[in-house]
Amino acid sequence: MRSIFLPLILFLSALPSTATKVTIKGLLVCNGESQEGLKVWLLAHEYPDGRLLSNVTSGAGGTFEISGEYENSNTLNVEHFCNQNLSRINKIVRNFLGNST
Repeated sequence: MRSIFLPLILFLSALPSTATKVTIKGLLVCNGESQEGLKVWLLAHEYPDGRLLSNVTSGAGGTFEISGEYENSNTLNVEHFCNQNLSRINKIVRNFLGNST
C-alpha cells in the first residue's frame, strides 16, 4: 500500500495549478488629488520584470477596477505613472488576497 500511495502523491503534486482570479477596486490619487484618465497596471511578479495581467484607465474621480488571473505569484503590484514617474499604488502579498473567484 505504501508503494502505491507515495507515487500517487507525487503525481498529484505535479499537476498544473489553476489560475487565481483577482479584482481590485481603488482610487488613484496623485499629489493629493484624485486623477481621472491615467493608466493603471496590474502586474504579477513570478518573473523578474513582472508580467502584465491587465491595464485600465482611471475613471471619474480617479476610481478604477482592475481584474486579472495569475499563477505561481506571491506578489501582485498595482502601478501607475504620477508626474512622469512610475508609482506603485499598492503591493499585494498573496496571503492577503483571500479566496477570489
